[in-house]
Amino acid sequence: MWESGNEIIPIKRLIDFCEIFNTSIDYIFKLNNLNNYQRNKYDQAKSMSKLKEFRKEQKLTQEKLASILNTNKSVICGYEKRRYIIATPFLYTICYKYHISADYLLGKIDKPKYLK
Repeated sequence: MWESGNEIIPIKRLIDFCEIFNTSIDYIFKLNNLNNYQRNKYDQAKSMSKLKEFRKEQKLTQEKLASILNTNKSVICGYEKRRYIIATPFLYTICYKYHISADYLLGKIDKPKYLK
């Protein structure tokens, strides 16, 4: 169902896939041509602090980011407080719109933060 596009792969499964095949989420999302980074693991604790840091850097309130993602503030708050990991479509939207690395936001890498 994921391959046919009938269902969206959950971010945890996408992370597992990328770790098994040593590829980057940025590559899977077609955000760059580099198919892997160093072999760091994805770090959920780092990832949500990076989301909050990104949001503040872009001068986005939780409400504004929620509006961009067509969700509500409590969802963004839940991501930032590490209650749960960001949904795949929300991650993709943020990365595509702001040219920021998904692997960076998910705590796998520290650089590059922004993609060209």
